[in-house]
Amino acid sequence: TKVVLYLKFFSVLALLMLFVAESLSAQNLIVNGDFSQGNTGFQTDYAYNFQYNVEAGQYCVDVNSQSHNTQGFGWPNVNGYGGSNDKFLMANGFGNNTNSTKAVWRQTVSVIPNTPYTFSCKIVSLLSTVMQITGYPCNLQLKINGTSLGTIQPSVHRQWLDWTVSWPGSSNTQVTLEIFDLYSGNPDHGDDFGLEGVAQRLRGGDGHRPDIVRGVVQFEELLADGVQRGFAF
Repeated sequence: TKVVLYLKFFSVLALLMLFVAESLSAQNLIVNGDFSQGNTGFQTDYAYNFQYNVEAGQYCVDVNSQSHNTQGFGWPNVNGYGGSNDKFLMANGFGNNTNSTKAVWRQTVSVIPNTPYTFSCKIVSLLSTVMQITGYPCNLQLKINGTSLGTIQPSVHRQWLDWTVSWPGSSNTQVTLEIFDLYSGNPDHGDDFGLEGVAQRLRGGDGHRPDIVRGVVQFEELLADGVQRGFAF
């Protein structure tokens, strides 16, 4: 019957909508979040120094940290999360509270208003075996449009850790994401770290389906039920 044909048509349409919604939820909104393109695509209040990151507030992007800070005990031998050819951002943290307003990483992205998102990245504490005895790890903070969404302080060193923050969304069409270091001690006593795999996705790309996807799924289920009922008539 025509009713059944219409229901079949809209069922196919729902599947296409689901495909589009799932694709959107998996899309990373961050430009160069894996730093594979090097020192580009983001803003920072730190100073770029590829050779020797011996001063607080310096950073560089490369595949291994050891050669970029040889002062004192220096940085340990740490590769990117994906292996020896994987680039990441490595920073000599500012330290002390007077510099906690300086972002090590900043990027503005377009978003769907009033829609939940998930931020995620990999972090590593660049404290050597000797420095971890007297030194202290970074204390990183995520801000979105100036509002803090939490902090993370590594409990282990020289190991990549996951940092994931979910947030309910914003009424704006653009948001600015920033990462700060809130470490309040002497910057000569540690406070060095690495970032990689920075991502911002619709909540759903982290394993949970966003509202738009759930709505399409429910629509598809209703249509499927209608098709079954149509065959029964």
